Amino acid sequence: MFRLRQFRNDKGLKQSDLQELFSCTQPTISQIENGRISMPANYVRILIDKFGKEVISEYEQPEYNNASANDGSMAVAGNGNHHINANTTLEMAINEIAEQRKLVAKSQEQIDRLLSIIENFNK
Repeated sequence: MFRLRQFRNDKGLKQSDLQELFSCTQPTISQIENGRISMPANYVRILIDKFGKEVISEYEQPEYNNASANDGSMAVAGNGNHHINANTTLEMAINEIAEQRKLVAKSQEQIDRLLSIIENFNK
């Protein structure tokens, strides 16, 4: 867990500053600060890039020190009870998109065939 409110207050930042930095909504910042949602690992990386690892590490809880799994996959924000391999998830999404493209192509072939039949019928 990252102590975002304490970090923001210590650095004299407003929620709107973080909203702009993370490209997110103000309610997202509020939910992170109130512990309703976990801070995504990419937000921590953004802070590290801007303020440095030494500064950011003061606000990290132990569970955030291991943002990557040993297999190279990326941890996903949550309660820590689940681990999703981002590579596998991405691969599954790409396969699903490929299947959808095949279905769209097949549908387009059928539409073209029907249009041809209609045109021939009207002659």
